Amino acid sequence: MFKIIEDEKETYVVNDILIESFIDKKFCVFDLEGTGLDFENDNIIQFGAVIVDNKEINNDIYFERFVKPSKLIPKKIENLTGITNKMVQYAGSFDEVFQEFQQFSNDCILVAQCGYEYDFRILSSECKRRNINYGNFMEMDTKILFAHLHPELHDTFSTDFLLNYYSIDVSGLKRHTALNDSIIIAHILVNILECCKNFAVE
Repeated sequence: MFKIIEDEKETYVVNDILIESFIDKKFCVFDLEGTGLDFENDNIIQFGAVIVDNKEINNDIYFERFVKPSKLIPKKIENLTGITNKMVQYAGSFDEVFQEFQQFSNDCILVAQCGYEYDFRILSSECKRRNINYGNFMEMDTKILFAHLHPELHDTFSTDFLLNYYSIDVSGLKRHTALNDSIIIAHILVNILECCKNFAVE
């Protein structure tokens, strides 16, 4: 069980986590952009993902797809992500892109930053709304792993915090695009893996 205090008012708990032979796994590090932060009602508009294998990011293999949402992208999201309604007008449906994503991430552990707060939740919600089988993905959250490795810290383990903690330079990557954010999270994961070569989570 992990308990993470986000601030004085909010706490969330993640139960029943077990990863065997942790360091030997292959990881699909992914990020999603959506029409908003309401995972129950908003739509995914972009997938981005990279593979981490043997503690290295495979720069030759990546996944990047737009998704046509069932609602318009709000202006503030267009400004934040650079993804406009025109750019997704002829994009593939969620069903099509998710099938491609399943093939890309086959035999991998899915990894996201703050995934239990957004990415895993909106992904499973989109599948549920469309009666699509979410699959038997093993999920991992870099924020949760870091919190378990550092119980002495009580900060908010945001992406910026972790980048600063590990002194990761991402100055050449534009934030809030799914692929670039996936690459950023992958760098965080590689640093975490270095800290837990013989680590099992339970």
